[in-house]
Parts: sequence; C-alpha cells; structure tokens
Amino acid sequence: MIIHSGKIAFTADRNEEIFAIGDVHGLIENLKEALEIIKTTPRIPGRRRVVVYTGDLIDRGPKPLACIDAAMDTAEITGADEVKWLMGNHEQMLATAIGPVGGPEFVLETLGEKQNTAGEIWYSNGGAALIAQHGHWNLPKILGARRHAWITSLDKFYVSGSVLFIHAGVPLYRTLADIEADCDDIDLSDGGFRENNHWAWVREPFLKFEAGADGHDGFFVVHGHTPINSDPVRDSLNQIARARLNIDGGSFRTGKIRMVQVIDDQVTLHEI
Repeated sequence: MIIHSGKIAFTADRNEEIFAIGDVHGLIENLKEALEIIKTTPRIPGRRRVVVYTGDLIDRGPKPLACIDAAMDTAEITGADEVKWLMGNHEQMLATAIGPVGGPEFVLETLGEKQNTAGEIWYSNGGAALIAQHGHWNLPKILGARRHAWITSLDKFYVSGSVLFIHAGVPLYRTLADIEADCDDIDLSDGGFRENNHWAWVREPFLKFEAGADGHDGFFVVHGHTPINSDPVRDSLNQIARARLNIDGGSFRTGKIRMVQVIDDQVTLHEI
C-alpha cells in the first residue's frame, strides 16, 4: 500500500532509481512482497536500479536467516543492477559478537558473567529467538560461512546525489567523514559509549532536529531504527520538512515493513 507520494527538496543521482527497505526484523513474507513489488515495477530506460537495505533484517521476528538469504539474493530475485546492504544496530551487535570469518569460534554461553557485551545485548534484544530455533549456541555454525561473511562486511551508509541512506540517522555535528572513520565494531561494556553519537543508534537529537535548507550536512536522510509509532515526528510530510524520512514500519510490533522508491526528487513510500 502506498502511504505517501511527493517531492523532496533534494535530488538523488539522476542515473539511478532506488528502492530502500527499512527494518524487517525477520518478517520474511513481508520482505518477499516488497521484493515482488520491486521486480514488477516498470523500469525507467537508461537508469540503474539500486536496492538499499537500511539495516535490522535480523532479530525479534520469526525468520531472520531467511531474510538474510533473501537480502543476499536480491539482485537475482528482482533484477536490480546493484544492491547495497547497510548495517543496523542489530547486525552491528551480532557482527561484533562473532568477529571476522576465520577468527575464534564464538559460542554465546561462554560469555558467562560478562554483562553488556555486544553478544549479551544482542541476545536480550531479539537474538534469543535465533538461538531457540536452533537448539545450540554456536553462532558461526548457525549462520554458516556465507551469512557470517555477509554480516561482518556491511556498509555504514549509501549516498545517491544529495540523498543519504543510513540506519538510524546522522548524529548532530558529525559529518560523513566522521562516520566513515568510526570502527565497525562497538564495545557496549564501555561506559563511554553514547547512542546519540552513533549513526546506527541515534534517536531523538536527530529525530527532533529541524534541519534548514541545507538538510543534514547537505543531505536528505532516509533512515530506519526508530519504529514509526515511537518517532516524535510521525507524519511523513513533517519528517520531509526536516529533511528526513523514516522507513521503520515498527515491524516487530505492527507486522508491517516500509519501503521507499526514490527517483530524482520524488519519493513514494510503501507500507507492506
């Protein structure tokens, strides 16, 4: 269902037509429907079709591994020319916990008394469902080599013209160069970690910011992370006036995901 269609004061790359999919959280049937929409939407001659995932494919919902598989196979499923996979905070917690392919094997139960590590927090924020489905705690074996490699190699953001795609948003007073320099992994046991300074975790300072004509460091931001019902600015037109658009449909609460099509300065927001 299309819930908004209109213009923004920024322009994506005129050689591209983009579909961006927000937080899925294991809802594979919704994701399949979104991919079918992409597949059956007529293409604009001469343009590259790019599909962007803004993160949080996994956790909370029933089929996180199936969602990863569909995301990895998106080009084959939809005929897209390019697929960009961005890291959400849930992927970041899991990627930090399991480490690189070929590293020491990560078994969640070995964390023991350690608290507030990425693994413990991932487990308590939706990861427990994945463990329960498989009956053991060895994450590299649960994921398999292909998914393991994928989840530890996700991008932080994608830029098309003056449109920026990122998981949570742009922390205030931080540039893309700052974000690019950030470490891919995180240490949630460090008392110095501040969610509002991080592109995969930020909420209200970014969500409430009334951007001017220059947007966020020159960009219109397409993001997820905050379920739409928890967004302090829920209406799409009011979000657009703040140079952003939230495509987190609150999937694990509402059973809905969101996807936006971006062509030049035109956005079409779907709820699925």
